[in-house]
Amino acid sequence: MAKKPFSPLIVVVLVVSTLVFAFSLTMIIRSVVANHQAQKGYNQVQSDVESILNSGETETKKVIWQRGQDETSAGVKETEPKGESTASAETDRQTETSGPQTESQTEKESDTAAVEPVETQRETEKETAVETEPPVETEKQTERPAETEKATETEKQTEKETEKQTEKQTEKQTEKQTEKQTEPPIEHSQEFLSMREMLLSLKKQNPDVWAYVYCEIRIPNQTNPYVISYPVMRAEDNDFYLYRDINKVYRNPGPGSIFTDYRSIDPYEVNQNVILYGHNMLSGQMFHRLHVIAKSKNVFLGTKGLAGQEDSSSYVSIRMYTLDAIYVYELFSVYEVEADEDYRRVDFGSDEEKIQYFEQLQADSKWSKNLQFYPSDRILTFSTCTTSLKDGRLALHAVLDHIEY
Repeated sequence: MAKKPFSPLIVVVLVVSTLVFAFSLTMIIRSVVANHQAQKGYNQVQSDVESILNSGETETKKVIWQRGQDETSAGVKETEPKGESTASAETDRQTETSGPQTESQTEKESDTAAVEPVETQRETEKETAVETEPPVETEKQTERPAETEKATETEKQTEKETEKQTEKQTEKQTEKQTEKQTEPPIEHSQEFLSMREMLLSLKKQNPDVWAYVYCEIRIPNQTNPYVISYPVMRAEDNDFYLYRDINKVYRNPGPGSIFTDYRSIDPYEVNQNVILYGHNMLSGQMFHRLHVIAKSKNVFLGTKGLAGQEDSSSYVSIRMYTLDAIYVYELFSVYEVEADEDYRRVDFGSDEEKIQYFEQLQADSKWSKNLQFYPSDRILTFSTCTTSLKDGRLALHAVLDHIEY
């Protein structure tokens, strides 16, 4: 029995399937290799960070700022506006004071007018007396230059004394300034000093290194927490580090880097909303572990290392290291959103507008901690891809709890 030849359609399907399989396999291999090579650049840094953080577990941190310390219970401090009553009160005061002054001035003017003839007569008598006085008076007048010389010497002595006093004051001020300069430096924690040294080393390698993010996620019934530990890059746009590693090597596909929004500025503390971007890598790299938070209410509500709060068995711990200080945050919002939604605002027209915006972010959250916000609050935003929406993002927001040295 003769075999039927393959139809052209079947041949085309087989060829296309083979090509697709080969292309897919090639892309997977390239992605794995790129991820491995990129991760090699971070492995040593992450290892050094773990050594620094583990070596200072019992160290007492120096807290230099704490959230809510100088705020009123109502949040925004209200000021009393100046109304018409205040302006009218000031006008009344001026009217009250101007009345008596006018009367006294009138009385003085009338008295002066009445006395003028008498004074004129006295001046005429004095002039006549001067003309009829004997020459002895002239001798007395010639003695006056000596008195003038004495007065001049006294003035010179006074000037010298004033100069001496000025010199002494200048010397004292100089001594005080010198003492301030020689005062011992602020006693920083060893954790801060070590992380600062590491950041300076990374900045020599790449000046775009801006900070370091360390996020610890402990879930129930798991021995070791998930850790997100990466240097944070900053460029002139939000595209440069999408597929570039810490050495600016371009790899696409690849994990890229964790980077802050190009609108972030120096110093770090003046930013009202620091935004961090990172890929959602299935290998677990970059910001993939943030999705664990979105799946666990206990993790979201948990705390660790926050001022005045007890540590929980499950938690999210967020720390940002800069050259100036350590910034510790408390997570308050997590949700999925379209990429073009307004969840990355960095500028606010007023404190009231900023507080309302933060309250809206908390209202959008999957779960809520019902935090109260203050004018001095600053937040940190995480943004990464999600597969639940076509062009969606997983957004997380954390408010600054305190600053350490």
